[in-house]
Amino acid sequence: MTAGPWRATARVTFPLMLMTMLGGCVMFERAPMALSCDPDLVGRWLPLPAEGQRDTPLGPDDYAQVQPGCRALLSDAVNKQSSQFNALGFRDGEHRYLAFGRQDLDSLFRAMPEPPHTAELAPEAVFLTRYRIQDDVLEVALPNLVQVMGGMAELTVAADPAQPTVRMFEGTPDELLALLRQHPDLFDEFERTAKVLRMRRAPAAAADAP
Repeated sequence: MTAGPWRATARVTFPLMLMTMLGGCVMFERAPMALSCDPDLVGRWLPLPAEGQRDTPLGPDDYAQVQPGCRALLSDAVNKQSSQFNALGFRDGEHRYLAFGRQDLDSLFRAMPEPPHTAELAPEAVFLTRYRIQDDVLEVALPNLVQVMGGMAELTVAADPAQPTVRMFEGTPDELLALLRQHPDLFDEFERTAKVLRMRRAPAAAADAP
């Protein structure tokens, strides 16, 4: 998200890192498709450093644990904190998406000194990320804010008048799905590793650990 209450602290967790990397946020008024659990996400995921970043946004002892049904826990070992959220999403052809609702964002922002007021967002609003899994490596890309604030600016509205860089795409699910299909460049390319969160699947023994 942008400066002020939306800025994360120096040590940030998964979606917070994604939002602060671009200095803004892009929301969707509602999910473009019904949300479900991707069984490929189930398991424990360990952070990998990204090229161009000083270090991984998660520490070496941190992890994300996704349970069957896609209830997820993000563990921050250094600060002895954890956040729980729903890692639900949808698939459209070759593209897979995660959708974070207001309650998910509340949980993930909870550790911030000044948590944002998600009540200002539309009730069904979601923050979307695009992801892929290759060779047990999970890569998560977020919306390209430069593209959104540039060529697609006329398609968005302010999600919160007090936060001008928090933009939202409005529409019915079908309209929002059509938007995703018409603008494949809406999300950063996975090859831009400095802006992509990367995690590897933990071995079975580690995944079963408490």
